[in-house]
Amino acid sequence: MSFYSVLHRIIYNRERKFNVNWLKDHSWMRYSVSKDAVYCVHCVLFGSAESKEKSFIAPISDWVNFSTYVKRHELSSSHNHNKTFSERYTSPDIQNEILQICASQVTNSILGKVKQAQFFAILADECTDKSTKEQLSICLRYLCKERDKLNSNEFAKGEMDKRTKLRTLCETRWSSRADALHTFKSSFSVVVSSLEALQADGDEKASARLGAILRFEFIIALIITDHILSGTVALSKHLQSVKCDLLEAVQESKTVIQMFMNERADDNVWDTLYNTAVEMAAEFDIEPVVPRQVRRQQNRANYQMVDPKQYWKVSLYFVFLDHLIGELQSRLIDSEGRFLTPLLSMMRSARI
Repeated sequence: MSFYSVLHRIIYNRERKFNVNWLKDHSWMRYSVSKDAVYCVHCVLFGSAESKEKSFIAPISDWVNFSTYVKRHELSSSHNHNKTFSERYTSPDIQNEILQICASQVTNSILGKVKQAQFFAILADECTDKSTKEQLSICLRYLCKERDKLNSNEFAKGEMDKRTKLRTLCETRWSSRADALHTFKSSFSVVVSSLEALQADGDEKASARLGAILRFEFIIALIITDHILSGTVALSKHLQSVKCDLLEAVQESKTVIQMFMNERADDNVWDTLYNTAVEMAAEFDIEPVVPRQVRRQQNRANYQMVDPKQYWKVSLYFVFLDHLIGELQSRLIDSEGRFLTPLLSMMRSARI
């Protein structure tokens, strides 16, 4: 409190002055150097003009009877009411000031990001409301610096440059699904960084999605699905081409099935896929785990295995491969005879 320069005055033939220690003992006091007087901060800001207790709303500078004024003021109901009222911050002036402070913080935060961004744009639009007053809205768009992390990841940058951006999963074009999964896998670390930035800004959806993808069961499923679907791209494009030949598609499907069966029997393929998933998970301190086992499982098969590598091989890798092989077998190869019938009919008609 030594920074206060208090005045010395002669009162009743004695030199008296304000004691700065009073500010320590009474937190509600505020000393005015210019008026050499004391106010109550709560009563000045929140006091009513109709209040009977006027002391410390009007400045008090009677240092002789000062202790009497303080005791009477602290026991007054108006002072206690104003003190409680101020602690709730329900005064319109205080609320407006808080809103203004929050607005300034948000504005400064946005301006700071804009200054760091390489590019930004300003959009303005005007409309007239019901009271015929013109309302001007301004939109500020900028490139978030968090996205620049993509440039530091050369592998992810290369993959993203090939595909421009993350793609949604198309319900009909399976080749697009394979491409979307490959892009997501290649830029996984960038996606995690972006979601973490959004989570730090209070985005609840980003927090939920981050929790969903930072799990070993998601990572191992991503690696397996990307690998298997990549083997069906050529067949998918052939089936969806305008000049699709079903007999050629049958031969292509036989090749794909044989490739999958060979990979199913080759332990080296699974070892590579599993190690890739483990390395990706390790970047985010995620350990390979097995889902919790229960006696009666309703939503998935209950594989009684402790080793994560063996569990995911049997419960996910083999299951996906067998399902896909079965679908190709039933939809294409088993229909080969039906595809041949029109061709044989045409050949017979040509001979006649």
